[in-house]
Amino acid sequence: MPEDWTEEQRAKQALATANAAIKKHISALHRYNEIKDIGLGLMGLVAERRGVRQKVVMEEFGIGDKD
Repeated sequence: MPEDWTEEQRAKQALATANAAIKKHISALHRYNEIKDIGLGLMGLVAERRGVRQKVVMEEFGIGDKD
């Protein structure tokens, strides 16, 4: 930030930077959740085809309940 900026200008810039970081983080979480949903759906299909519970398939892939 330029040295001649007022405290208000610095605060506005800091807020804009923080808001941009938050937006980026929310976007990344959204992408993660979409990918996770697809993965769980695929594991559900595998489980159905094998005739086992989805939890069994998740354990085979090393995925726990909290992942």
